[in-house]
Amino acid sequence: MISTFKVLTFVFVLAAICAENIFSQQKLIVESGIENYSLGGYLSILEDKEHKFSINEAASDSMRDKYSYVNKTTLNLRFTTSAYWARFIVLDTTSFQFAVIKGFHNNSTWLLVNNEQVIEDIRLYYKDLNNEGNNYVEIKAGCMVPVKQKSIKISDFVAGFPIQKNVPDTVYLRVQTKSQFILSFNLVTTNEYVIRSSKRNFFHAVIFGISFLLILYNIILYLSIKEEVYIHYVLYILFFSLYLFVYQGYYSDIIGRTFSQDYFILPLGAATLGGVFWLLFTRAFLNTKLTMPWAYKALTYFTVLAPFFYICTFAFHIPWLAAILAASIISYYLLGILVCIISLKKGNYLSKYYLLAIFGVAAGVLITTSTRNNFFPLPFNFWTQNAINLGILWEALILGGTVGYRFNLLRVEKEKEKAIMRNQIAADLHDEIGSNLSAISLQSRLMMKNQNLDDDSKEQLQNIEYTAGITTEKIRDIVWFINPFHDKSEDLVLRMKELASKMLFRLNYSFDSAGDEARIFDLLPDLNMRRHIFLIFKETLNNVIKHSEATEVNILLTAKEKKFIMIIADNGKGFSEEKIVPGAGLSNLRNRAALIGAQILIESNGGNGTKITLEVPLKN
Repeated sequence: MISTFKVLTFVFVLAAICAENIFSQQKLIVESGIENYSLGGYLSILEDKEHKFSINEAASDSMRDKYSYVNKTTLNLRFTTSAYWARFIVLDTTSFQFAVIKGFHNNSTWLLVNNEQVIEDIRLYYKDLNNEGNNYVEIKAGCMVPVKQKSIKISDFVAGFPIQKNVPDTVYLRVQTKSQFILSFNLVTTNEYVIRSSKRNFFHAVIFGISFLLILYNIILYLSIKEEVYIHYVLYILFFSLYLFVYQGYYSDIIGRTFSQDYFILPLGAATLGGVFWLLFTRAFLNTKLTMPWAYKALTYFTVLAPFFYICTFAFHIPWLAAILAASIISYYLLGILVCIISLKKGNYLSKYYLLAIFGVAAGVLITTSTRNNFFPLPFNFWTQNAINLGILWEALILGGTVGYRFNLLRVEKEKEKAIMRNQIAADLHDEIGSNLSAISLQSRLMMKNQNLDDDSKEQLQNIEYTAGITTEKIRDIVWFINPFHDKSEDLVLRMKELASKMLFRLNYSFDSAGDEARIFDLLPDLNMRRHIFLIFKETLNNVIKHSEATEVNILLTAKEKKFIMIIADNGKGFSEEKIVPGAGLSNLRNRAALIGAQILIESNGGNGTKITLEVPLKN
């Protein structure tokens, strides 16, 4: 019985010792070679509901046991109107003097860094070792303090303070904010802070650079195709970049404070507008207006949700409304995922890229939320701090590539639609107008066989037949060019050769081209330009047959010095423009050349043949 009592007594004492070690505040012992310490595991906190404690009261012996040791890397106190005092004890056991900053040359100096950007009022208190009485020195920091008033003019810097060698120093923090109350601090040397800031700035510079390129790329796409999806994506990336610029402190570092609570209003406003344009982008990207009208309406109505809570947050000065605002922005992504899954089941292939992109944002939100609220044992470091930024960067890159792919796909689809329409127009011209003109020509010939017609009537019928025939031939040319199956360069070259063989069959002629003959017209992709070149070619051959009395014709197609050149030369009788009767032939050639921005040179002298040179400038 006695031995059992002794065992229980021993267990109780052991438990008490363990409890003392577990729940008592731990000292931060500075060791050689370590230049960065997270303060979360060394803080004890005291709530000051009425904001009445001074530093002397908070540091008094009567308050010593009222502090609660939390032992968490990040402490999330949600939204509260209370002020909180935080205490940590640091003991420097190193023999190596770390780098110091101005004003603290006689002691090892450490810098306190705030990991949560939007904390309004932070005050650091440490004992003045150089004056008698060891009164506390107060240093003010936080968003409300302009950066220019800090010794190191960067937003996350709180203060630098000296630490005695081998003597425990107790340091106090008083923190108060209307935003979400998150305590997360690091104690670093000056060297480590420089490295930390350089990494941070480089990482964010990469994000800003990629965002700028994505914005520029999508602006070009928007100007090319005039689809709202691209401008919505541009505005989404723009407001995300603005949010990052303000929230990470670059706004206050570079521009400075511009109005009251700008550190709170601007990032929330940028995040709100970013969420709105994300919904609008989702609506257009998944083509919900045509495929899912209900989703189009839902996404449209939901856009007012976040702006409503944003206005309420500042209109009624209720801090916890900011949490509802954040939840409403997250609901935008959740709604987008739901619509995307339904769209994917309906066969929208773009949905899979959307889901892949939003996976990065979801992972970033999960990691950041878990770190800030200690849901999972994740370290609070550079990568977990920037998880959302990395997630949005992932999303931006995936969607940036996808919208480019979508642009190419839309262009191909529109070309297909144009080809179908051109094919239909060609068929209608051939079947309807062409057949009607043939019928007119046939009826005219039949009517001319009537013995009772006078000479004037027969002449009019001949004119009708001739006009119908000429018009039919022109319609055939138009139909040929409209037909999308004739868009290839070799098709036009072949048609020109067929026309030459048909019109010049009684003459000796040559048809040559420099380089790859079949691809000569690839340099002139414009359909209208090709049509005018063909008609100039046809008109010129017609003039040769009617007027030149030539026996030889040489045709050359070439491209040089950024010009497409067509030369048609004959050995006919030639002409002098001053002596010929003005007609429509030469005038038509010059007018057609002018319409396509080309130059046409007509060289001819009586008895020396004629040479016509057409030069068409190439755009590329």
